[in-house]
Amino acid sequence: MASTTSKKSRKGLALGLAVLGVAGLSLASAATLTLNSATLGSGVKVVASCDTDGIDVSYGTSFLATIPGYRVTTVTLKNVDASCATKTVTVDLLDGITASAVSIGNVAPVALTLTTGTSQALTVVGTVDAAAVKGVAVVING
Repeated sequence: MASTTSKKSRKGLALGLAVLGVAGLSLASAATLTLNSATLGSGVKVVASCDTDGIDVSYGTSFLATIPGYRVTTVTLKNVDASCATKTVTVDLLDGITASAVSIGNVAPVALTLTTGTSQALTVVGTVDAAAVKGVAVVING
């Protein structure tokens, strides 16, 4: 039961931060998350205190006949500051970028290893229709 509550708390935190980002609120010492994607949706700006110049996000997709269409299989974080290594990252794929946006998929919380320098590919949990993804919320904490 404790892990279920913890997962709900993390999702609530991610969505709460997404709402703050959409509303345009920022803290003087906070960094913004830069979202650049050539293939999917738009982004939500979020704070990551260990990264001051922004993080780029890209998506990996594959065709799935049961959708039918493409699904998001990976989320890659690029240009992540080395000071974020070992901190926990949570990623939620969103159906919009407004305050009422809902998570339609996620990456299980994982410690950043940054094994390829300043980027890390993360596996998406379950099946997420790529056409439904309109935004992303990324939380790095620890």
